[in-house]
Amino acid sequence: MHFDDGGILTTHLKFSIRDSYYFRVYDNPATDVVPELRQWDLDFKYQFGAQKVHVDFLIKNLTNTASVLSRYTDNFGVGAVSNFLRAAATVHPAVGSGFLTWFRGRLRE
Repeated sequence: MHFDDGGILTTHLKFSIRDSYYFRVYDNPATDVVPELRQWDLDFKYQFGAQKVHVDFLIKNLTNTASVLSRYTDNFGVGAVSNFLRAAATVHPAVGSGFLTWFRGRLRE
């Protein structure tokens, strides 16, 4: 979306899907399978008109779905399993600069 001041608003809606999978096979489906993952993320980016500055507003796990991202087992053979869990919905604001774009352009000159 373009604005009168020359700014541009870009939005992205992302859906990530991963089926369940076996991360190890010890004949215990309760601990050997990482469950499926379904996650929505939303991103807003506003690029200011004449400036090389932009602001981002990213929302991860938009629907606040509880998910296991991965599982780990111990190295000592005691059968312990730990889960790496997806955090609840989180907001990540950021400010960026177009310095690298400017710098690459200078390298080509």
